[in-house]
Amino acid sequence: MNKFESNHTVLEVVSWSRFQPGFLNRQIITLLSSLSVPDSVFARMQDSMICKLNEMLVDTDVAFEVLTTSCAEQGNTAAMMLSAGFKPQTEPHLKAMLSCIRSAQFGDLLDKTRIFVPKGRWLMGCLDELAAHANEASGSDLDGDLYFVTWDNDLIPPGKRSWVPMDYAAAEAKKLPRTVSPQDIIDFFLKNMVNENLGVICNAHVVHADLSEYGAMDEKCLQLAELASTAVDFPKTGNFVTMPPNLRPKLYPDFMGKDDHMSYKSEKILGKLYREIRDASCDDPSSSSSAAQACSWEDVSYDMDLEVPGASDYLFDAWNCKCAYDGQLNALLGQYKVFSEGEVVTGHIWSMPKNNSRKQGELKERLKNAYAALRKEFRNVFETAGPHFDELSDDEKSVWYEQKASAWYQVTYHPKWLRKSCEMQEPEGEMVPARLSFAWIAADYLVRIKIRCQDKSKLDQQRPVDVLAVYLSERI
Repeated sequence: MNKFESNHTVLEVVSWSRFQPGFLNRQIITLLSSLSVPDSVFARMQDSMICKLNEMLVDTDVAFEVLTTSCAEQGNTAAMMLSAGFKPQTEPHLKAMLSCIRSAQFGDLLDKTRIFVPKGRWLMGCLDELAAHANEASGSDLDGDLYFVTWDNDLIPPGKRSWVPMDYAAAEAKKLPRTVSPQDIIDFFLKNMVNENLGVICNAHVVHADLSEYGAMDEKCLQLAELASTAVDFPKTGNFVTMPPNLRPKLYPDFMGKDDHMSYKSEKILGKLYREIRDASCDDPSSSSSAAQACSWEDVSYDMDLEVPGASDYLFDAWNCKCAYDGQLNALLGQYKVFSEGEVVTGHIWSMPKNNSRKQGELKERLKNAYAALRKEFRNVFETAGPHFDELSDDEKSVWYEQKASAWYQVTYHPKWLRKSCEMQEPEGEMVPARLSFAWIAADYLVRIKIRCQDKSKLDQQRPVDVLAVYLSERI
């Protein structure tokens, strides 16, 4: 097939397959509930998740489990720190990362009913020439779409009953009897902006499924599903849809948080789950100062274990790098109006203003990418060595990296350098919290230093957090 002519011959990678933990959401719960999965299953899974989130700041084993099972790559640094013996009670940056992850997951429970599924994953659909039923899987064409897959028997509908797949036959695209001009593209773009109503259709589906005893199998929901299928292809086909007046909701269930509309108390599972998490005895993720509180200067403790001989040779250079890094980090936090560096470092961003919720996902992704670029830039700075570096042995290179990592830690945490950072703040400006993430750009080397200080005979091979410590210690 030759869709269009182009001189562009560069292969661009849009995404790649990786470990992605499985989570339920309102849409999946609505469908499974409509297929007779008991409400008690969802309630039990949410209770288990809440229990672990409430324990993760005080129980190292629970924190390690949450990081390694539900956080994908964002939890790698914190997991390594836990395995090396750092504790959130004494290591403020570790506590900040755990707090942000906890707050973000609580927020997702409240806003999206995003419940972790231990026996589940998100999988990426990719090209498979032997697959004959791709269009039956939510109308996918296997071009990178994500699928929720679970092997949890409690989530399998009774009798493994499914439903006849909807007909996802693609609508025929509109064609012009002439060559497309720039003005045609502009007009189509504006038409797309004006007629984009996929979100309205999906919200209406949630409302009608909640109101009907048939759930997602209600006739109105089936109509809305067909409208959504057409609306999602509008940019490709030019065929836009309008919402019939009889399908427009007049009331919204309380769990949707539509404060500017009339609402009612939902008696279905989504309403029950929402009120449980809303009333749970935990910090409010949108307003709590303790959930992801940025570290004050007085709270920073200094770990003597991370001092190594020879690190003092790199302190001046490390200080200059930290100043440059902190300046760019503060600019990012200010630009996106995010409360703490822990959110940016972990990618679990919860404090961003919600004045434009439709664009919030896009803004979060931009911020994550911007910080990833910043971290990569300074990791390259950390690894930059002199012209004779290649002549060193592997052991000598390791010593050099550990000395440099120790220097980066000292200019971030040592009381002398903390005072210097504090003195650089604007006298009449608002005090910026201590920025600690700079040191952990070299987390792998700091972890190696810390593990050497541990008594390895006390490591318990039955504890996953200690298994990682043993694994890392054997490779030092």
